Amino acid sequence: MNKNVVVLDIRTEDQWIKTGVIKESFQETAFDKNGKFNVYLMDRVRALAGAESQEIELIFISHDGKTAEILGNAFAEDLGFTNVYVLDGGIQSWIDSNKPLEKYN
Repeated sequence: MNKNVVVLDIRTEDQWIKTGVIKESFQETAFDKNGKFNVYLMDRVRALAGAESQEIELIFISHDGKTAEILGNAFAEDLGFTNVYVLDGGIQSWIDSNKPLEKYN
C-alpha cells in the first residue's frame, strides 16, 4: 500500500473482531445491522482521500466481495471516482490465501 491508496474495509465491527483486518486499512461500516446505508461513508472516504479524492485509488473490502462490488460501482458510476477497486472474493479470499491480518482494536 502507498499514500495514493485508501483501503476501506466496509464490513461490520463484529466481522473485524472475528477475522482481524488488513494492515493500514480503514474500517468504516457501510451498512448498519438493519441493512441501512451509512450516509456518512462518502464523507469519510473523501476525508481519508484528501483534496485529490476523485483521483485516489480506492479499494473496498467486504466479506465476500459482493457488497464491495456494489458499493465500488456506485462510487465510480454515481460519484465520479475514477480508480475504484474491489478485493476479489473479499476478506474471505484474503484469509484463504493465508495473507496476514492484524487484530482489530
